[in-house]
Amino acid sequence: MFRSRLHFRCFVLVASTMGLILPATHASGEVHGLCPVLSGQLNSTLRNRSGGLLDQIARQAGNNAGGVRQAINAVRNGVNDGTLTGGDLVELAKAVRTAAAPAAQAEINVAIARLAVNQQVLLWLRSAPLDATAFPPGRNVPIALVPGIPLLTRGRIVPLGLGPVLIGVDQPGDTIVLGEGDVEEVAKEVADGSVAKVQATLANAATTPVNYTVNQQPYKMEPKYEQALNGGSSWVVEFDRGGGNGTARYELTTDGYYEFTVTPKGWELYRKEAPPAGPPPAGPPPAAKSAYAQAAGMRLPPDFKLFDPIPTLTGGGSAPTTAQLPENFTLFRAAADKVAQSQ
Repeated sequence: MFRSRLHFRCFVLVASTMGLILPATHASGEVHGLCPVLSGQLNSTLRNRSGGLLDQIARQAGNNAGGVRQAINAVRNGVNDGTLTGGDLVELAKAVRTAAAPAAQAEINVAIARLAVNQQVLLWLRSAPLDATAFPPGRNVPIALVPGIPLLTRGRIVPLGLGPVLIGVDQPGDTIVLGEGDVEEVAKEVADGSVAKVQATLANAATTPVNYTVNQQPYKMEPKYEQALNGGSSWVVEFDRGGGNGTARYELTTDGYYEFTVTPKGWELYRKEAPPAGPPPAGPPPAAKSAYAQAAGMRLPPDFKLFDPIPTLTGGGSAPTTAQLPENFTLFRAAADKVAQSQ
């Protein structure tokens, strides 16, 4: 069953000068059907962004090295004529893996992942009807958080009529983030910029590393380290307690100092008085495991579950199988098949 919401038509008014006057800013969280103006804006912008990413990859990988030129040309043609496939992107990832310097590989993987995300949204747009205002209920709706599109103001919901939903964000950058969540909750969290910011610190008081997520982003923190959480209205911290004791999920809505501690029932998170400042310990600070999320630089809403596209395209890390990918992520399902066949 689909939810239906009030529809605000995207429109243009033709003035006497024949200029186009676009709608003024809208209240956040409203539902708007896809219209020709927004569809055209998204198509042209995403294709231009993808062209720029290919130029970047060519510079970093060496356009004349090995099969890089051929792979880039195939992807560029696919972007221009709308025929780009997951297999094309996997072949590009393979080509640059053998040609690019190791230091540039991680950044190139992020660029290829951005290409794939752009193309997935373009595929959705190709089949999306205009004026759809219904979207599925539940916490697993495919969502694209889209920055840098003038008509997609902060918190605006645009259902695509076939499952996925676009939500506008006004954070800096031009990297789209894919994931799943409850559409209304995510849009509300994106839109609510007036809420007081929570300044929280996480610390590992144990003698072993702890794995956890903050607003769906995975992290690993070594013993005696801290992580400052700034700029958000709330922080959802989740972790496996270990030893079959289940998963803990806490929403931090007040400033404070919070310690991960090992108890007889596994890992726990306690609010403590902050210790006096001292010299930082030696070793690596907590780092996000998702290079894509780090590169996007976007503060993810607590109810948004991030999809990391890099493992699916490269086969690195814990690449999800096709069956585990959301049904609407057709390009990534094809890429996962291609990676599986080559292994």
